[in-house]
This record gives sequence, C-alpha cells and structure tokens, in this order.
Amino acid sequence: MRLNNQMIDKEDKYKQIFLQHKDMIYRLCCSYCPDPELRKDLFQNILMRIWKGLKSFEGRSAVSTWVYRIAVNTGIDFLRRENNAAKLSRQVDISELELADKAFNTEEQMIISEKMNLFTNA
Repeated sequence: MRLNNQMIDKEDKYKQIFLQHKDMIYRLCCSYCPDPELRKDLFQNILMRIWKGLKSFEGRSAVSTWVYRIAVNTGIDFLRRENNAAKLSRQVDISELELADKAFNTEEQMIISEKMNLFTNA
C-alpha cells in the first residue's frame, strides 16, 4: 500500500507542478521553437523530464527554479539536435559532385573555362 501512496503523491506533485508552471514552460518552448508541431514535441519532452526527475528532486532550490532549469536544458538539447540535423542536410556528397562534373561534356567545360579566363583577366 505504501508504494501506491508514493505513486499518488508523485502524481499529485506532478499535477501541481504542471498547473503552476505550464505557461512558463510553453513560453520557453515558443522561444526555442517557431514550428507548432515541434513545439508540442519539445513541451512533451520537458514534461517527461520533469516526471522522470521528480523522484530525485531534493528541494535544495525552489520548484520553479528546478522546472525552469529542466525546461531550459531540454530546449538547449532541442536546438543542438535541430542544428545538427540542419548541418547534415546541408552536407554535399562528394560522389554527387563528381557525377555533376562528369555531366559536362568537354565543349561545355571549354566554354566555361574561357568565360572564367575572360572574367579573371578583365
């Protein structure tokens, strides 16, 4: 029975934290993510981290400070993932460049080379 009481206590604490801090969490999500769908994901990730971290919260700081730090750190992680995904999408495969280079026939290459010479010598 004690385990159930602990779970109820955890659920009650979580609900209270959610009700008190949901607006602040949402505003942070808006500042980190302009896309509404990704913002929902970020909001859910923050709530999951709060739930998972609730049992280890020792009360050395205010609950609002603890929630804020979780939200900020989750937002930063989100930005890192998004930034890495953007970098990966911008990378160019070298084999694609080689294929593009081979696609020009020699006549086109000569014309381009002549135009480049005229441009650089002008």
